[in-house]
Amino acid sequence: MIGLVSGLVAALVFGEHHAWLVFVIATARLASAGRLPWRLMALDDAHRLGLLRTVGPIYQFRHAELHDHLARSPASR
Repeated sequence: MIGLVSGLVAALVFGEHHAWLVFVIATARLASAGRLPWRLMALDDAHRLGLLRTVGPIYQFRHAELHDHLARSPASR
């Protein structure tokens, strides 16, 4: 088990990896901690539904109230 974990850590630190691998690991950690739903909406779906807008190569929240709500800490909700 220690060898498997060490190999994964070494591959992430020293190997060539893509952003999707980091995304998958981060979303799995956040979902297991209860801070994120297990199934996320794809960015293109959120854009099609009008939740996001594109500004150059990035996405932005279309509604300021949604952005402010998501930016608040869990204690203040």
